[in-house]
Amino acid sequence: MVEVTSILHKEPKFQLGNCLGINKLLSIIALFLATVAFRIQPTIVQWIYMASSPIQARKLFLYSGIFSLVIEGFIVLIGLFLFVKAPTLAKDQIWPYVFENTPVILKGFIAISLLAMAMSTADSLLNVCAVMVSHDIVGGVQVKRVITDKHKLVLARVTVLVVGICAMLLVFRERDLLELLKFIFDFSVPIVTAPFFLAIYGFRGSSRTALIGMLTGVLAILVWKQWVEPRINIDGAFPSMLANGLAMLAAHYLLPQPAGTGWIPPDKIYQQRQQEKARIKRRSKQERQNFFLKAQLAKFKPSRTGLLLSGIYLLVIGVATFGYCYDYSQSLYSYSLLLLPCMGLLYMGCSVYGYQTIPDWV
Repeated sequence: MVEVTSILHKEPKFQLGNCLGINKLLSIIALFLATVAFRIQPTIVQWIYMASSPIQARKLFLYSGIFSLVIEGFIVLIGLFLFVKAPTLAKDQIWPYVFENTPVILKGFIAISLLAMAMSTADSLLNVCAVMVSHDIVGGVQVKRVITDKHKLVLARVTVLVVGICAMLLVFRERDLLELLKFIFDFSVPIVTAPFFLAIYGFRGSSRTALIGMLTGVLAILVWKQWVEPRINIDGAFPSMLANGLAMLAAHYLLPQPAGTGWIPPDKIYQQRQQEKARIKRRSKQERQNFFLKAQLAKFKPSRTGLLLSGIYLLVIGVATFGYCYDYSQSLYSYSLLLLPCMGLLYMGCSVYGYQTIPDWV
C-alpha cells in the first residue's frame, strides 16, 4: 500500500493542482451534478412504487446504498491497482491485459459475472421501458378504444425489441464509455429530472407547464452542445435541467393556471408523522437530561457487598492469570497482568474502609 501511495504521489494525473484549474474544476462539478441527477432513474421509481410503505423504501435505499458503495469501492481499487501496475496501458487494451494476467480458473467467473450484471441491468431497464410505453403512455392517451391486455402485452414485446436494438446501435456509435455516459445525460437529465424533483417537493403543475419546461430543457441542451460546450468544455446536462425547472416555475406564475395546481401543503398523514418525530425527539432529550441528574446517577452507586465480591473476583482471576502466563512464557510482559489483582485490592479496600468517601453520583 505504501508503494501504491508513493507511485500515485509522483503521478501528475493524481496531483491536486492538476484539477484546480477553473475550467477543469467546473467541468468536474457539472459532470458530478449531472451524475447525481441521473441517479433518479425509472427503475428506482419502480422500486419505490413496489415498496409496501415509505419505511420499506427507506430500508431498500439504505441497504442498496451500502452494498453499492462497497462494490463501487472495489471497482475503483481494481482500476487504481491496474493503473499502478501498467500506467502506460491504452484504454482498448485494459480488458485483454486483465484476462491475460488472470488465472485460468477465474477467467470464466469474470466473464459470467460481467454478463450477469449486464443482463440484469438491461433486463430491469427494458422491463420498465415496456411497462411505461404499454401501460402509462398508451394507457393514458387512449380515448375512444380501450386497449386490451393482449394488445398491451404485444406492445410491450415490440417495445423491448425496438429499444434493445436502438441501445445496441447507440453502443456502436460511441466507443468511449465517458462520452456515451454524457450522451445519455443529455437525453434524460435536461428533460425529465426537473419535473420529477418539483413533484417530489410538492409542486403540481399543469400539462402545459410541464411541456414548456421540457421544451426549454431540450432547446437549452441543443444550444449548449452547439455553441457553449465547444468553447468551455463543460457538460450542459445539469444547467439545462435548471433551465427546465426555472421555465416551469416561470410558466406557472406568469400564465393562467387551472385550480388545484401549484405548491400543495403537506397532507395530514405527513404532518402527523412529523409531529410524532418531534415528540419522540423531545422525549429522548428529556430522558438524556434526566439520566445525568444526581438523583438518577446515585442509583448506579455499587453496594458494599457488590464492590467486595468484585474485588475478590479480580484478585483471584488476576493472580491465577499472572501465575499461568509467567510460568508459560517467563516474559516481563506478564507483570502487566498484576494490574487486575491491584484493582481487586483497591475494590476490596474501598468496600471495607473507604465506602463512605465514594460520592453518590459515581
